[in-house]
Amino acid sequence: MVEGQHWLTEREFVDLLALGQLLPGPKVLNLAALVGYRFAGWAGAIAACTGFMGWPFLVVIAMGALRQRYSALPLVQHALTGMSAVAAGLVLASGVKMASVLTTAVAPQFIGVSLVSAVEIVLEGR
Repeated sequence: MVEGQHWLTEREFVDLLALGQLLPGPKVLNLAALVGYRFAGWAGAIAACTGFMGWPFLVVIAMGALRQRYSALPLVQHALTGMSAVAAGLVLASGVKMASVLTTAVAPQFIGVSLVSAVEIVLEGR
C-alpha cells in the first residue's frame, strides 16, 4: 500500500495502523477495514475484510490438514523450523521499517519489542 501501490504515505499508514491497534479485534484486520473504508466507504471495508480473510482461511485449513497427515516426517519438521526463522526475520524487518517513520523517542522501544517478538518466534519454533 505504501511502497508498491503508493496508495498511502508512510505517515498515513502508521496513523491507520495505530488507530487499528486501539480498536478491539485483530489488529491487521482492523487496518484492512480502515483502509477499505478510506477508499470506498462501508462497501470498501467489507470487501477489504472479505478479501483479507477469504483465501488465507482456505489455505490455513489446507495446511492444517497436510500438517496433521505429514508432521511426523523429518523433512516436514525441518521445513517448519525454517519457517519460524523466516517469520522472525519478517517481524524484525517490519518493526525496523515502521520505527523509521516514528519519532526518535519511540523508535528504540518499537525495535526492542520487535526483537523480543522475533526471538520468541524462533524459540517457540524449536
